[in-house]
Amino acid sequence: MDKEKAERIQRIYNWVRFIILVLFLAFVFIGLSKAQTTNDFGMWISAGTEKKVNDSWGLGANTELRTKDNTGSVERWQLGVSGTYKVSKVLKLGGGYEFHLKNRTVDDVTETVPRHRLMFDITPGGKVFDWLKMSLRERYQYTYMMQKGNVDASHEHHLRNRFKAEIANSKINVSSTNSEQSNLCVKCPLYIDARFLWEQAICCNGAQ
Repeated sequence: MDKEKAERIQRIYNWVRFIILVLFLAFVFIGLSKAQTTNDFGMWISAGTEKKVNDSWGLGANTELRTKDNTGSVERWQLGVSGTYKVSKVLKLGGGYEFHLKNRTVDDVTETVPRHRLMFDITPGGKVFDWLKMSLRERYQYTYMMQKGNVDASHEHHLRNRFKAEIANSKINVSSTNSEQSNLCVKCPLYIDARFLWEQAICCNGAQ
């Protein structure tokens, strides 16, 4: 690869990195603005693991704790399992199950209500360049909340979309006219995992 071509690739890389950074900061700003509007602060703490069974199959497990009221009370705890199947290099299928314990307040009475959630995914995506990977996940989600105390049973059907762009470490080999080679290392891993707001409720009966 000649030096001019390497510089052109580097400029493209910088522009893409800049655009993704701007989008990421925009999402952070929107989130902070929404938090200021509601006059509340919460924290989401999650942990998970993934295991690659073979070249096609993968399994995972996760848990998450969500707080509200300026982290003074628990909103939800969840435990989930998931599986993925890689159809090809550009297409992946997935599914999962989550069990939730969600605190709901009705008529000034707070109940810890169990919820069950099923999810089915289809994710096309792949490498645009050696250093840029993009994907779009389409998810069908069904949630059933059990009846407890003053909280009525409810069910929800949603379609969710998630766009993800990831920039990995990239190394560009530069060759000069005298056949001497040097390596241009771009060490700036950056990714954006954004859930855009084009969620569609197929049928809802109850709050999220």
